[in-house]
Amino acid sequence: MTRYGNLRVLKAENEKDLRPIQEDCECSTCKNYTRSYLHMVGNKEEVACHLITTHNIHYLLTLMKNLHKSIAEDNLDNFVNEFLRDQFTEEKKIPQWVIDALNAVDIKVTAYTE
Repeated sequence: MTRYGNLRVLKAENEKDLRPIQEDCECSTCKNYTRSYLHMVGNKEEVACHLITTHNIHYLLTLMKNLHKSIAEDNLDNFVNEFLRDQFTEEKKIPQWVIDALNAVDIKVTAYTE
């Protein structure tokens, strides 16, 4: 899981990629391992699952912390729309059910609609 969607570390494009899973992530996996390493051990070593899980848990905890902060600061609409802009592109459309669900709780989706 990354800010910009799911990363498939076993894809060939990651074979020589020396970046972490997510550039700005502070988790121990991103600080110590590259996409290339995870790609190499992905299907061979159990440790890859542990490393990726460590990153995913850190990602989700950070996401929830930022979500909570946006609610406390009365900034939820902006947070949600920034999240949607990061997860989806103009080409990879936001699913209509997401827009409908957010509209049902009075969150106006402005990402790629204005």
